[in-house]
Amino acid sequence: MDQAIVKTHSKYLFDLTIEADKVLEYEREAVISTEVLRSDKALMKVFNHPAISESRKVTLVLNTFEGQLSKTFLDFFKKVISEGHEAHLLDIFENFLDEILEHKGTAIVEVVSAVELTEEQLESIKDRLSENLKKQVELDVRIDPSIIAGFKVRIDDHVVDGTAKTQMADIKNSIYNMKMD
Repeated sequence: MDQAIVKTHSKYLFDLTIEADKVLEYEREAVISTEVLRSDKALMKVFNHPAISESRKVTLVLNTFEGQLSKTFLDFFKKVISEGHEAHLLDIFENFLDEILEHKGTAIVEVVSAVELTEEQLESIKDRLSENLKKQVELDVRIDPSIIAGFKVRIDDHVVDGTAKTQMADIKNSIYNMKMD
């Protein structure tokens, strides 16, 4: 992925969004676009295929999204395609959605636990994180039985790992690294 291309296009779309004062509308359209691009492997193959013309790619976008997206969003697709950056569309929309969350003062926090957490536990985690981060928090909760017990929290590049699996690995490493007298 070319970060400069992704950042340039997502910033362009973000600036359009702020200028038009359509944060919620364009956020919704970016979510729709992202979901379609993630799930439609054939569409991404077309975008990545160098032998398929720009006009065919634009027609495909219009056929896929017309009626779901605003003219501004469809024009944005056309702009990215005309510049030959359509292979980056998914990354552009994901980066754009991150910018929208930052603008709204919201953080997405990934919580991975060994078992399903109750609503009360999730609310408690959400409230504590919101208080510490000074932001609204949205939880992305996953269950991974391989962590045995406890849970792991990831905020951007920061991870707090309170899983039994990690604790056991730490104990194992400590024992292994002990000097025997």
